[in-house]
Amino acid sequence: MTQSHSKFKVFISEPGKNGLLNEDVPVAISRFVDQHNVAAKSIGVEFVEASGKVLLSLGYAEGQGTHQVTVKTVSLGKLGLEAAAIESALETAASGLTDVICHEFYVDGSGNFVAVFLQKT
Repeated sequence: MTQSHSKFKVFISEPGKNGLLNEDVPVAISRFVDQHNVAAKSIGVEFVEASGKVLLSLGYAEGQGTHQVTVKTVSLGKLGLEAAAIESALETAASGLTDVICHEFYVDGSGNFVAVFLQKT
């Protein structure tokens, strides 16, 4: 599976519980992939402090078939800007997941790191 793509769909939401993605976002992403018969390739996530909203972009390709996907968010807690600590927290969060296509993370308005994983289901 090549990750090459040039199409994007943007989802905008209020943060959900504990700064995680609102529950409607993963559902909307799965529905979009299914309804448009696209291959999900990547995600980008940003917490916009000025608005208090989370922006998530889904990178996808057309004409490459499709597979069902889900988005899983995991709170990593408050971490400093130390690469080894962030790497360890991401690896721990991903350890119980399978078929991860890609990941992203953001820091919410309270300083909590939140990992976002795009997975095949």
